[in-house]
Formats: sequence, C-alpha cells, structure tokens
Amino acid sequence: WKRMVEAAPWEPREDHRVLVVGARLVLVGGEDDIVIFHDTWTSDDGLEWTRGPTPEFPEREDFDATFWRGSVWVVGGGVHEEGPLSDLWRSDGADTATWLRVTVDGCWGGLWAPGLVGSA
Repeated sequence: WKRMVEAAPWEPREDHRVLVVGARLVLVGGEDDIVIFHDTWTSDDGLEWTRGPTPEFPEREDFDATFWRGSVWVVGGGVHEEGPLSDLWRSDGADTATWLRVTVDGCWGGLWAPGLVGSA
C-alpha cells in the first residue's frame, strides 16, 4: 500500500462509501462520533478531491451505496434518533450533482446497514 494523500480535504470519518465510477472515485457521506456528514467528494486521480453540492437526499448513517447501470445508488440508513429510512436515491454518472428519489417508501421497509452489490 502507498499513501496517496497525507491529509484529505474532508473531515476524518467512518462509515462512508467510496465507489469507483468509470475512472473517477466518489466518496459519499460518513460520520464521526458527533456529526453525520451530508456530502460527496470526487477525484479523477485520488490526489485532488472536489466537494460536490449537498445531496438532495436526507442525511443518514448506516446506509449503503453502489454504482450500477451507470448510476450511483444510495439506500437505507437514517438518523438513529429518528429510525431507518426506506427510500432509494440515484445520481446518474459520476458528478453526483443531481439526485433523483426513485422511491419514498420501498417495499423492504426501513433498513439499517443494508448491503448492495453493483457493477458497471
């Protein structure tokens, strides 16, 4: 392993997702012990990162994300004090600038820490 960046531009976090979308890396969300991060970051080389606009979907922890059929998908999780969410969101391509709510109330009910599998 080789450290690519000494200090990334985002706040230290856990429980985030990093996806490979074409030739781009996409980081979604995460949390620390106090804050749920409601953000996305993209990089074409792993060295320089750009913060995207705040996603339209509600902030969440214990979610999952994947890249499938040309889109980034976010499902499940929530805010622990409010309960799990059953919505599904999609952003086409790798820019994550625009999100589309695919469903408000999925037939799966609220999900904590779901597992998604995807591919290009």
